[in-house]
Amino acid sequence: MKGDNLIGGLFNSIVVALIGICIHISPIIILGQVPIEIEGDSRVGQPHFQITEIGQDFTRMTFKNTANPNKFWTIAAEPHDTGIPRINFFYNNGSGGADRFTVTGIGRVGINTTNPASNLHVVGNVRVSDLAGYGKKPVYVQDNGTLVTSTAIKYYSIPASAFRPGGDTPGIAWVSNAANAYFVDSSGRELVAPVQLPHGSTIKKITVVYEDLDPNYSAHFKLAYFDSAYETTIPFNLIGYKSSAVTIVSEGGSGYNTTEADNVNVIIDNLTRSYSFRMVRHFGVTGRPLDDEFKIIQVIFEYID
Repeated sequence: MKGDNLIGGLFNSIVVALIGICIHISPIIILGQVPIEIEGDSRVGQPHFQITEIGQDFTRMTFKNTANPNKFWTIAAEPHDTGIPRINFFYNNGSGGADRFTVTGIGRVGINTTNPASNLHVVGNVRVSDLAGYGKKPVYVQDNGTLVTSTAIKYYSIPASAFRPGGDTPGIAWVSNAANAYFVDSSGRELVAPVQLPHGSTIKKITVVYEDLDPNYSAHFKLAYFDSAYETTIPFNLIGYKSSAVTIVSEGGSGYNTTEADNVNVIIDNLTRSYSFRMVRHFGVTGRPLDDEFKIIQVIFEYID
């Protein structure tokens, strides 16, 4: 031991070398400003510092300060031939204490328990930063054993039968059933269906399933909202929609198709807005408007809440 300390109030400067000597003193009090340093070549079975308890009991080391003499930490370790070997971290707050952290000789870790039943045993709540945020989140195990989490994705579907003519063109011919929705002639402006997602939910992805019988033109699909603040001044029609949050242009090509919009990130606000999904006619190369050549089949929303 090397240091500039007062040992037991008797020595001011001391260098002590102890080789192969066993000293039984209780207690040793070292006062001073310079820390003790032990220098040497250690290895397993030959440590720099060793504390040996007499009999089958815990060997203890306590940490405290003069500002809070009644509060302290104690590390207690016990090799055991019949029981469970363990090392406990004990804290006393001045009015009582308990073991807060334990590591056993078989590699188990306990928090607020000295007898962990598995490799990690926690008594009480566990807080994980990656789980922060609103909504329920499942935990998954990766191939390497890492626990990860992701927000649970939910699905909301609008069937074709929910679509009705929108805009300000009355008396148009249209079809809406379980299979698809479309205009019978070219007079229709748009087909509209309500979107009824939970307040505060976030739309992550929109997928539109449709039938495109004419590859020469496409249609616009729009997620739109009507702001209730404008309800008395703007008619509830195409003009009345304050904004189109998402626009998807069909990819063309005959037959059944799907088109998607990823990373939408639209937060639903049912307090001030109402939402709808619209298929708006679009004139293409042939100059023809939206009619029975273009049919909407289903709209699928992926969202989190």
